[in-house]
Amino acid sequence: MVFNASVGKPVTVPNRLSIEGTASYHQTIHLWTPNAGGPRTMAEARAIAENNGVYIADDVHFVSVDDALYDAKFGNSYATYGRFNVEGTNSPVMWKASSSTTGGVADASGRINVWVRQSVMDSDYSITAVLGHETYEIEALRTMFQQNGGAMRAGQYLDQVKPGVPNNIHWQAVDFGDQLVRDMLGLGG
Repeated sequence: MVFNASVGKPVTVPNRLSIEGTASYHQTIHLWTPNAGGPRTMAEARAIAENNGVYIADDVHFVSVDDALYDAKFGNSYATYGRFNVEGTNSPVMWKASSSTTGGVADASGRINVWVRQSVMDSDYSITAVLGHETYEIEALRTMFQQNGGAMRAGQYLDQVKPGVPNNIHWQAVDFGDQLVRDMLGLGG
């Protein structure tokens, strides 16, 4: 059975497990008001996020994707990264892909590609929440992978990135992104 983390539903697929990290399930979405000047560029978005407390490592690369294409390719989330397939929950997941034909959180060059829904660029609040969410997950996973010699079991990885699991990395990333939005608005905790 495959767990599609972007929509939070199990899907039956024989002998393959689809893995990805996603930004989803934010509680501050009602506060994500559109920018008066329209959507931001990815360079502007990165600067906005960093100015609002988001650490973005040099190896993290954000790519804006048209919403219709994003829906078709990635499903129902705000952003996604680390997309690959494994044989099952005991299969190894690597931090860095060993070649262009293997999967890992980072590609073979060491770059971590994060695909972001274009409509996220419409609001400085959504930018900060989503980029903060993804980089929080990536940095927490980076630490876990480093502690495990660059690999972990697929089941362990999924337990950390799937929505709805109290106190896992995804849960913490949602809280982190939402707190950044509250801080931007002066709403505190």
